[in-house]
Amino acid sequence: MKSALVYIDGFGDELLQPLLIAARAERIDLETRSRRNEVMATAEWYVVPAVALYLAKPFIDKFLAKASDDFIGITYPKFKQALQRLVKRLYIQERSSFRISAAGRKKVSDEGAWLFGVYSLERSGRRIKFIFGDGLSEEQYATAVEELLRTIRTHHLGGLNDEIAQGIGRLVDPTASEILLMFHAEKGKWFVFDPVARLKEKQRREEP
Repeated sequence: MKSALVYIDGFGDELLQPLLIAARAERIDLETRSRRNEVMATAEWYVVPAVALYLAKPFIDKFLAKASDDFIGITYPKFKQALQRLVKRLYIQERSSFRISAAGRKKVSDEGAWLFGVYSLERSGRRIKFIFGDGLSEEQYATAVEELLRTIRTHHLGGLNDEIAQGIGRLVDPTASEILLMFHAEKGKWFVFDPVARLKEKQRREEP
């Protein structure tokens, strides 16, 4: 997987250019490509969002070497700030401008999951997806971006007690090919989300 910014046709340069400019300024090798706006018949958590940011191993390796607690500010300050601004524009400042359709227009718990997401890799090479959604404040979205980078770094430093490693151990299917994370607004942290457990819980509630 290469670091890339992938977006559906129709997202203008004006929206994405600040992030791309920041990436070039900090020598982040970030590919860009558009894709067709196709309807996807899958659970909302697995839909490739309208704007998808992929952070590959070379991106991660650069800030693993930073010992400072402010490793993000030292390594990628412009990129972090540009990413925070992009998320706030998508979810707050210009949210009404973005409507993403789903197959069959099924009711979902959070339409915002279709709008933006960040992909990376866990230590064994499986893909992880950070799912953003509606309903946070500007400050909470900024915190979500900072904590996302911190969560990736902590996991790749090799500890056993980080949220990704612990969360995988709690999954109904710990061998899942893609690990999903959601942001807990009150705690200000990302946590591993278990779609299998969620679906089983939903089925139990619907039983007569």
